[in-house]
Amino acid sequence: MTMRSRIASTLSSKTYVTVLMSAIMFFIIFNLLIWNFFTKELFSEEEYVRCDLARIAYAPHSRELRKFSIDLPKRHISFTSYHFEPIDMLTVGDSFAEGLSQGRNPFFQDYIATINNFRVLHLSHSGTGSPLHGENFIDNIHTLLNSGFFDRVKTRYVLIESAEKDCIDRFSQKIDRQRVVSLDAYFGWLQNRRNAPEPKIGCINNGNFKFIFYNLLYNFSDNAFTNSVYKAKLTQDFFSVADPATLLFHKFDIQHVHRSTPSTVIKLNDNLNELAHELLVKGITLVFMPCADKYNLYSEYIIDNTYPVSSFFESLRKLPKEYVFVDTKAILSEELKKGVKDVYLADDTHWSWKAAEKIFTTVRFTN
Repeated sequence: MTMRSRIASTLSSKTYVTVLMSAIMFFIIFNLLIWNFFTKELFSEEEYVRCDLARIAYAPHSRELRKFSIDLPKRHISFTSYHFEPIDMLTVGDSFAEGLSQGRNPFFQDYIATINNFRVLHLSHSGTGSPLHGENFIDNIHTLLNSGFFDRVKTRYVLIESAEKDCIDRFSQKIDRQRVVSLDAYFGWLQNRRNAPEPKIGCINNGNFKFIFYNLLYNFSDNAFTNSVYKAKLTQDFFSVADPATLLFHKFDIQHVHRSTPSTVIKLNDNLNELAHELLVKGITLVFMPCADKYNLYSEYIIDNTYPVSSFFESLRKLPKEYVFVDTKAILSEELKKGVKDVYLADDTHWSWKAAEKIFTTVRFTN
């Protein structure tokens, strides 16, 4: 190899290394900048609680920085500290009942306990290894009735909660009224229930690139063409965030609307009435609380709304009931008419403490 060839080869190698090192530095600096200025607040849980919708939509301007806190004088009971003494109310439900809204006073059961001076026990269904399968809470309560659960756990009320979007799938199907579980196994699981921890996300991650990608596409599509979170502009500011007039909601809020037909709502109501009758034999009153979907609640305030609107609550209101119906849409719609902000969380699918407080100062239970 000639001297000129060696020099050319050396320069070529140096150029390759320089380009490679520059690309690596650009990659690191890009990730650090996007992380520290935009995505850290969406993904990091070192100080603030998780924000599902803002995180999935990469929408930092809808992010509400809130910390978990409970300041109510009376709280609900978990099975880890329960010794089978009589209680006033037993609750079962999905993420609303599990307190996954986080932030201030995330458990609506604490408002029931405080306002009514009740002993409230929450019966969790979620977690690995549950003897109860699925989220058909009507089916599960029937199973517990068959298994002698309410002979051991004495209560005056059973409250079933469910997100509106899931009510038809959960409660309008045929109910298995014969199933039995081992109470010893179920009680043991309740007292030792564990959920898998959320994985930690570092500053270098593909979310930083998705942040650029989705924030570009949201200019052309309400859901960035493929995202599960929709963005819609509201007629007024309903949230205390940097982007106060933008509504974030999940695709299931509109995809499940068509499932609420007159026949499916009637079937749901019949199943609830049947359970209410069986509970009443034991002196227990059934309470049903469907939580209005975020999109449904705010739909009339969406500018040029072209999406279908749910008729679930309107259909259910008309039907005869043997249970107590907590009409969350009617109660919370009145708050929106007053211009109350943050009834639902700007960055999440769940309601805030304001909604829970309003609902249970409106709906009271007798001692």
